[in-house]
Amino acid sequence: MKTLLRTLGFLLGLLLVSLVAHQALYRAHYWSRTKNDPRAIYVLGDSRAVHGIDLERLSERLGRPMFSHSTHGASPYSYWAMAEVIPAGATVLLVPSHGMLVRDKEKVSYDSALSLPALGFMAREGYAWWFFQQVSLENRFPFGAPFAKVNREPYEIRDEVVVLRQRFDEIYLSKQAPWHYRPNQRLFLHAVQILMEKGCDVRILEMPVTPELGALVKGSIYRGLFPDFPELEQLAKVQIYRDVELEQVPGQNIWYDLDHLNIRGRDRMTEWILANVFRN
Repeated sequence: MKTLLRTLGFLLGLLLVSLVAHQALYRAHYWSRTKNDPRAIYVLGDSRAVHGIDLERLSERLGRPMFSHSTHGASPYSYWAMAEVIPAGATVLLVPSHGMLVRDKEKVSYDSALSLPALGFMAREGYAWWFFQQVSLENRFPFGAPFAKVNREPYEIRDEVVVLRQRFDEIYLSKQAPWHYRPNQRLFLHAVQILMEKGCDVRILEMPVTPELGALVKGSIYRGLFPDFPELEQLAKVQIYRDVELEQVPGQNIWYDLDHLNIRGRDRMTEWILANVFRN
């Protein structure tokens, strides 16, 4: 029995050492990419940020390097994990969406970094086993998902908006929120608090969606990202940008689908950010 306990203790200790080393490698890798440049602006978001913000134009116009860790289906966990990696005092643009709070496991990405505090929080909140399994699988290598410096391929311009209502109807016509909705809010809130405690200049931007989707969300049990998440707006020293309205000219469609901008929309969104968020 004593031998078994010693073996289990050794394996547990080895696991903890491996996790600590893993985190150290992550930080070294990210910092090697960003050079810990004090002028840098970090962007954390999901696919709306991926396709809706022109990083290269922002960097050129602001004269500051831009680094983004925005992924399709980003989870609140990813915001927490990346908040730990971002250097103290940095300028950070968070681009959350209401979808990150309600997505089911088939549409969620945890590709970010391993965070023991975040995993501990999830354990205390009663997250299902598959959450931890997915986090471990997507972050098993310490050199994955570095901050990106270049734009990803924007969505093409089309005359018609791609309408995929089914997945939104399943979420916003439901009369009950998924069990992980409130815990996900707290996960994201912790990410913001981590950045604030590090003295970061935190700005939160909610990307616009089509009027059709906006009406669907406002008429749901949630009412939207901020109306159902008042703790965000109560944070001191956090600048929040919401209810963004982009110019829509007849015959010049700016949407790819119900919640993503096409390249024309991305250009207008980027100019809006320059005029309002960074006031260039």
